[in-house]
Amino acid sequence: MVTGNEEGPYQWDAIGERLFDEYEYQLLIKALYACGWVCDDLPHDDFLPQVNRDVEGTVGKWGLSQLRLYLHTLMRGEKWCDGNSSVVLEAFDSGALWTVADRLKNDESLYASV
Repeated sequence: MVTGNEEGPYQWDAIGERLFDEYEYQLLIKALYACGWVCDDLPHDDFLPQVNRDVEGTVGKWGLSQLRLYLHTLMRGEKWCDGNSSVVLEAFDSGALWTVADRLKNDESLYASV
């Protein structure tokens, strides 16, 4: 598992290119594609930084379709990153991915009742 440094648990300087080889990272990428979270739509350029600046106001409140668009955008951004950064790492660092995971696990309002 990737470990961080004093600056924060997911800082690029501490992880660097090792991130892309980590089992957990590969599992996340494969799972998002396999479960249909990645589609053919893409929002504006400032979308991911905006989410990282306001986690609770965005992914903390969004419905399931908006969360899907967010995860889709992360995967598209990660696909095109230059190997010197990671939008997934930035999303972990900001708390956005943790918030999405918590909501998908615990927020029953995201799911239709049967």
